[in-house]
Amino acid sequence: MVFLSRKKPPPPPPSSSSAPPPPSSSSAAPSPKFPQPQKKSAVEPDAVEKMTAILAEAGCTLNNPYGPPCLPSDLHAFRRHLTTRFSSCSASSAERDSVSDLCSVFVAGFSSYIQSPSNLRRVLSTCSSTKRDDSLVRNLLLVSPIQLDLQETLLEKLPEYFDVVSGCSLQEDVARLIINHFRWLDFIVNPDVFTDKLMEVLSISPPHLKKEIIGSLPEIIGDHISRAVVDSLEKMLQEDSSVVVPVLDSFSNLNLDDQLQEQALTVAISCIRTIDAEHMPYLLRFLLLAATQANVRRIISQIRQQLKFTGISQPCASQNKLKGKAPAYNSEGSILHALRSSLRFKNILCQEIIKELNGLEKPRDFKVIDIWLLILMYMNEDPIRKSIEKIFKKKVVDGCIQEALLDQCICGNKEFVKDNFGSFISLAEHLLSSKEEKAREFGSHIYTRLFEGFADNYSRQEILGALVTHVGSDNNFEVSSVLEMMTVLAKKYAQQLLPFSSHINGILDYLEGFTVENLHKVYEVFSLLALSARASPDSFRSSVSNELMMIVRKQISHPELKYQKMGLVGTLRIVSSLGDATSVPDCSSSQVSDCGEILELLKTSVDSCRQSNLALIIFYDEFAAILNQKLLQPEIMEWIASGSMHETCSGDESLSVKIPQLSPALAAQRFKFRPLLPQCLSILKFPKVQSQNIRNPEYKTELPLYLYLLQDLHTKLDSLVPPGKLLPFKRGSPPGNLGRFKLVELVSQIKGLFPSLRMHLNTAMSLLIKGEETSQTIWRDEFAKAGNPNTSNIVVSDSLIYTMVCKEVLLCFSKMLTLPGFETDKSLLLDLLEAFQPTDIPVDSFADLQPFPSPGTKDYLFIGVYCFFEDILNNACSFSFDLAFECLLTLQLVVTSAQKYIGKVSEEVIKKRCVGPIQGLVPSLHAKLGTSAEKLLRHEWIDETTDNKGLKNKGEMVQNILRIYLETSGSTSDLLDELACTILPQASLSKSTGEDDAHDHEFPTLCSATFRGWYKTLVRQILRYLVCIPVSCNRLIASSLLVDLTQEGSGCDMIQ
Repeated sequence: MVFLSRKKPPPPPPSSSSAPPPPSSSSAAPSPKFPQPQKKSAVEPDAVEKMTAILAEAGCTLNNPYGPPCLPSDLHAFRRHLTTRFSSCSASSAERDSVSDLCSVFVAGFSSYIQSPSNLRRVLSTCSSTKRDDSLVRNLLLVSPIQLDLQETLLEKLPEYFDVVSGCSLQEDVARLIINHFRWLDFIVNPDVFTDKLMEVLSISPPHLKKEIIGSLPEIIGDHISRAVVDSLEKMLQEDSSVVVPVLDSFSNLNLDDQLQEQALTVAISCIRTIDAEHMPYLLRFLLLAATQANVRRIISQIRQQLKFTGISQPCASQNKLKGKAPAYNSEGSILHALRSSLRFKNILCQEIIKELNGLEKPRDFKVIDIWLLILMYMNEDPIRKSIEKIFKKKVVDGCIQEALLDQCICGNKEFVKDNFGSFISLAEHLLSSKEEKAREFGSHIYTRLFEGFADNYSRQEILGALVTHVGSDNNFEVSSVLEMMTVLAKKYAQQLLPFSSHINGILDYLEGFTVENLHKVYEVFSLLALSARASPDSFRSSVSNELMMIVRKQISHPELKYQKMGLVGTLRIVSSLGDATSVPDCSSSQVSDCGEILELLKTSVDSCRQSNLALIIFYDEFAAILNQKLLQPEIMEWIASGSMHETCSGDESLSVKIPQLSPALAAQRFKFRPLLPQCLSILKFPKVQSQNIRNPEYKTELPLYLYLLQDLHTKLDSLVPPGKLLPFKRGSPPGNLGRFKLVELVSQIKGLFPSLRMHLNTAMSLLIKGEETSQTIWRDEFAKAGNPNTSNIVVSDSLIYTMVCKEVLLCFSKMLTLPGFETDKSLLLDLLEAFQPTDIPVDSFADLQPFPSPGTKDYLFIGVYCFFEDILNNACSFSFDLAFECLLTLQLVVTSAQKYIGKVSEEVIKKRCVGPIQGLVPSLHAKLGTSAEKLLRHEWIDETTDNKGLKNKGEMVQNILRIYLETSGSTSDLLDELACTILPQASLSKSTGEDDAHDHEFPTLCSATFRGWYKTLVRQILRYLVCIPVSCNRLIASSLLVDLTQEGSGCDMIQ
């Protein structure tokens, strides 16, 4: 270290090392031209010697033969001395020019000195490896008077080192060394000029150096950011997408104002569609971290719209992940990992995603990315997890999230799913425990896809363990869904489930709480596993079958009916699986062994039922269902044909039953009755009664059976009619819940019953018209021949049974018209209408309908049905008010159905009845409906020979008849005037005097006995009519009506 006190030190001794080296001929770029200082005299030393002397004066030895230049120990004093030396602030005006010349000479000398690559490396190198500020260039850049000139000089040297091989070390890469010296400077004298020069060099830099410079921008320019920098980066990003990662890093670390931040965000969003998949995680991380309340909606919306997931499984970069290493995902897996990490700590992102997805209402609006966003937020286990479960289930139930989207999620990113397996299991558990059927089906689908997609032991153990946990739930729907899914898995993957039989056996701990339906499913699962185990030579697999047999035998031999019932269900499930003739193993010895064991199990079951008739009924019922579905092995069928099953039944046993004493007990237990299967309804087709033998006593004695079947059909139809389509008037009171059936199953059975229903209705009506009662002796004889117990104290009224048969057929017809199946399948409706056609349609009664519909058309069929039921109504008026009323309601429903399937009713035509021709079928039917209702109102129902016995309790029926009459008749105002002026006074008078008013006016049905019913309807129609009149007129009419009623002596009660 040399310390000099002279202002003008002598030049150093000449040395070969101090002389500037000749320019290299192999340089990649020509040497930049530097301003040369003017020489005032010939004896003045050159620029390099002058630069060396200035450094020596400050305490720096430039020409160190042992390495880089030797710097003084006090670097702050070194930089302060140079700053003072080159500063013109303290100099007089005469000396400022010389100071400026001194700076120019120093920079020129430095530029000449670093023309040699070795000298450039020396000034860029540090004296100590532990300090960053030791290099000469680093210290000179902190001298403010010469900083900008040195920066430009060094940047102009960069092109000479562009051809350096990428990937070499920092010490070998001179260009990176120069850029590294610009980082973390304490100050920048002229940031705008320096930034412009840096952007010029950046635009022509090679890719590896470009990425280095862009990534170092935040450390180089600091807070001195300008729009030019953002514009330059945007332009480079458009030209070369490979620099997106360093550009995004720079945007993240630069101190951008709001306007520049928005510009950077726009640049990033524009790259979503064009960026390479490997760079997408960095882009998404930048966008999500830049989210604020102002732009979060835009960011989420653009990501959902532009981010595409292929859903195709791709091999990972490393299938065998080392312990403790970060997971290696494919491109989509890396994207998901970036999304998850970004969503974890920004609640505004999660809230905005939930808000946007909650607004989607159609399946086509949902994409794979939406499912992943929900699942990723669910994985983070934030407080919003409950919200995720709620919206996920809601969209599943609404049908917006479909199974295909979930399949793409699970099958397209298996490695990511496997690393987050617990979250998928948890989501499936939540859905499967829901009350909604669609949610449970979706949860089952998740379990199934996870089981199919991940064959490792750990994953499948987790799945089966979660399923066994579901089985222990108190929710019967949840248990049923799980067992149904287990049945599907057992049918497809029985061999794969066998190694996990120890986990599945946990289901057997919950057998006591299962319903019969769930017992069937449980034993079917274990029977399928046993069948698969028998086909396997492994000894541990055959233990599944042995354990199942042992459990079933214990249950059969148990004295309690509850466990015996479980054993019977299990036995017959085993017979159904192991005894199936189409699914036995090919090994004949195994088949013989299975048959022997099955027969032994069947014999044990039959023996156990000797002491319990109820157990025997259960056994026969279950066995009959199996024989109806499957073909069993020949040995089992031979055993059944031999009659061994019936050896326990003795034909000598007598049964003594007292019906009157048992009736209350049977009625109390009716809800426990086993429902009739839909197939039993086919009994209605058995009788072939012709018109000449309707008086056959055999048919008459069978009518109660047909009545019971018709009531059962009525009950089944009631359970399938949607709540919104229930009839407005309560018709009939069917028994309690006798079982629920699927619509398709019931429709398949009843579509062949239409002619039989018509036949029973015609027969019952014919018997009612004939008015003949069956001899009680004949009834008892035929009843005893059927094997029924003695019921000599029961007296049956034939007319009551015939009437009930007619009413039940009418009710069944009405319910069929409202079934959803008849709306979707038009052929069913046509078949139903064709079955209830009259022998001849009175065309004259439809004279206003021109042209008359052709036979076979829908219009023609509706006309025929109406005429058919109208004829029944006309006949019923002579003997049954109740049956006539049922016919009227059926006619009303026929008109409503015709209006629905053919066309709308014209309000103008309805208001102008009998004024000109009626155009269209529906108005014609409306007019005839009003005529039918009018007929019932004008009929006298006081004949003691009928079943009416007066109209005292028929008020509600009369109310509905009057409503139909007023709604379907023409001039409502005229009818109201007539009823108010003629009927009301007579009814009120007879009510006060106690006289009968049946013959006092033209509507005998509207009498004092039914006053409370029809008066309400009349008042409602009057008020409805008054709504259309101005308020002033309303007051006048009301006051006049009050005066008239008071003068007639109606009384205050009636007026109110």
